[in-house]
Amino acid sequence: MIHQDLVPSLQQALAPFGYVEPLAAISVEGIEGILLATQRKATVRYLCGVFELPDTFEVSQARKFIDATRREISKRYAKFPYWKELGTYLVWICDKKQLQHLEKAASEFKDRTGFHVNVMLGAVLAGANGQSVRSERTWGLFESGAHFGAIEKTVRAWSEKRESAAGDA
Repeated sequence: MIHQDLVPSLQQALAPFGYVEPLAAISVEGIEGILLATQRKATVRYLCGVFELPDTFEVSQARKFIDATRREISKRYAKFPYWKELGTYLVWICDKKQLQHLEKAASEFKDRTGFHVNVMLGAVLAGANGQSVRSERTWGLFESGAHFGAIEKTVRAWSEKRESAAGDA
């Protein structure tokens, strides 16, 4: 998996925010990923899912994938019937062509409202070979905006490192 070197960097960047739970593997719609999670604090928990999208992934599948990811994470982590119980960030690693197409629909990769048990707070799209990084965040990240900033910064550094390595090869 391409993102194996990204996950330890994310763990380190997110540790100050309480992302200390053991890594968890997840499979959504046949796409494998890794989840980083905070411990539950009162009734709220934050998660960061890192997925490497297959070459066959199409933009038209994005909303379905987000909804399936929400359901799978909710099944695994939601414990109370409250809205805004879980806050999830997604990191999608994809090839250059997919990145160009997904960037156009990036605003759809987050929730517009918080009326869900698992609110999709933002997404970071990154080219597998460091071509580009695009991020979209939702409203109201007062409590968790620093989490998203750390995720975005870490993915950008990872992407720049990959781009530099590709240029040296």
